[in-house]
Amino acid sequence: MSKRIDLLNGSIISPLTRLALPIMGTSLIQMAYNMVDMIWVGRIGAGGVAAVGAAGMFMWLSNCLMILARMGGQVYTAQKLGAGDVAGAARYTGASLQMGAIFSLFYMLVLIAGARPLIGFSSSTARRS
Repeated sequence: MSKRIDLLNGSIISPLTRLALPIMGTSLIQMAYNMVDMIWVGRIGAGGVAAVGAAGMFMWLSNCLMILARMGGQVYTAQKLGAGDVAGAARYTGASLQMGAIFSLFYMLVLIAGARPLIGFSSSTARRS
């Protein structure tokens, strides 16, 4: 079986499904992990659940920053590969990886510099519950 997925020729339903299923599976596993996490922490009490929810906000924000770098890189890399420009695709891929690393470092510095206020926000959110 070929690993190459052709979206330009023939029916689009089968190749699109083959592309979408791993993405949907990853999202399902991530949601199931978060739900099991909440169930276990829920045994501690409402404050623990609120703290996990508030801390999860920081994880979602980091994920959003990575999606910014990834999305642009994917689009331009696909355009270059479609045009047959493998060297150009490699440049966009490298730039996307660099942008992801820069976003990661920036977010890490923000979290380290603002650790006390951010943790205070999370714990005050947990106390309100």
